[in-house]
Amino acid sequence: FMQLSINDFLKYRKEFSLGDLQTESLNPISKNLSQTLNKNTKEAISILKKIDSIALKKIPQYSQRIFEMQNECQQILSQGGRVFLCGCGATGRLAISLEKIYRMQRGKNNVISFMAGGDFALIKSVESFEDSKEYGKRQLSDLGFNENDILLSITEGGETSFVIGATEYAATISKVNPWFIYCNPDKQLLKIKRSADIILSENVKKLSLDIGAMAISGSTRMQASTVQMIVGGMSILFNHQSLQSLEDELNHLVQSLVEVDYSWLDLFIEAEADLYMNKKTVSYRTSSDLGICVLTDTTERAPTFNLQSFETLSDNYLSWSYLCLDDAKTIAEAWTKLLGRSPRPIEWAEHSKSIGIEKIHEFDLTNSSLDRRIKVDSEMKKFEISNAKNEIVFKFEQIQHRLKLLDNSYFYKHIILKMILNTQSTLVMGKMGRYRGNLMTFVKASNAKLVDRAYRYIKVLLDEENIIYNDEQIIELIFKYRSENVSEGIVNKVFNELKEA
Repeated sequence: FMQLSINDFLKYRKEFSLGDLQTESLNPISKNLSQTLNKNTKEAISILKKIDSIALKKIPQYSQRIFEMQNECQQILSQGGRVFLCGCGATGRLAISLEKIYRMQRGKNNVISFMAGGDFALIKSVESFEDSKEYGKRQLSDLGFNENDILLSITEGGETSFVIGATEYAATISKVNPWFIYCNPDKQLLKIKRSADIILSENVKKLSLDIGAMAISGSTRMQASTVQMIVGGMSILFNHQSLQSLEDELNHLVQSLVEVDYSWLDLFIEAEADLYMNKKTVSYRTSSDLGICVLTDTTERAPTFNLQSFETLSDNYLSWSYLCLDDAKTIAEAWTKLLGRSPRPIEWAEHSKSIGIEKIHEFDLTNSSLDRRIKVDSEMKKFEISNAKNEIVFKFEQIQHRLKLLDNSYFYKHIILKMILNTQSTLVMGKMGRYRGNLMTFVKASNAKLVDRAYRYIKVLLDEENIIYNDEQIIELIFKYRSENVSEGIVNKVFNELKEA
């Protein structure tokens, strides 16, 4: 938490030292991504596309376990039980997205999703929840999870306390063991006590998706959550009668995603980055059927690249990007259409004033938000994404592209749109200097895990310059600046200060 003291961090540092995890490592393919991007946008796109493809092609090797998970989910649903999906940060948004896709594609309400901090956290992360096992248990309990239900717990790295807490609780309640889905090898996670406890538990089923390092160091919103979206979607949306049938479907899906062309994105990337460089803003405009996917990408830019989150009606700033739904007239209607259900806020006495329904409704996602933003930024531009039969249409200023699709299902469209928007936003942020090579230099050190990440990245930069400082000196400076709005990013700030000392 922001109240975390340096002494507390040093005391418990081992539990949050995640540098050995594959999801936190530096991908050699994208080592010079920012430098390449500044020279040739299309080449940078191809680098991200290559890393996406490598991750996607690894999914079929897990067909047997996916088939087992699918069978359990479909059996539970057929017997009147429910499938619960939980996550934290990017995987929390993923869980909520999967519920929305399920509701649109299946027309049923027996899949229930939740994330650390409730639906408010779709827009602003609630770190105090992410580090708490007790909150994971409490949120699942509040939703009425019972012995006839099953929980799919999704965590990018496999070490998130909130998700672990929910999983442990589900294992004591349900007749069916929960699934714990993550993207790091077990041998790495067994060094972390909270992860080892859940991985070694006989009452939890595990699925380790070993897909390699992320394109941007630690940015699990990209390849990890894409792969987990496919695995989770296969489990709740399909009911294959044989392993071969699932393998055929999965191979077809992976191949079709690998073949999607991203190269046309270069003009969109350059246009959006140019707007931000000129201190102007963008509103992404789409319909509610694609809204959750667009919201996920635009809101995840804030914690990943240390930007201001979406503004509320009472804030005196504009976020760089925002979302408006062109088919919603009121704020309440916008949220219901976005989620495919009523919002699920945290209404606990100690938190409702900060993350309850009233706070959720301070984010205006209606069409009228365009007028509100234009009053502040008269040169604000619209980035329009439209859903059509067998295609998605992208339009920004005079640039337009119609992406032809092989499949018209919501599941397929959302996966493709997620991958495209991840590429768009990541390279736009690269144009804005928000990472160096593939090192996330604008980390916001808002919890113990992210303090450790900032420390590791500073060490990488210092080592490259053969500059030696002890750990305590580096960590002391991180804590000095972690609560400030450091314009150049805390990693750059501390590195430059140490370099010049």
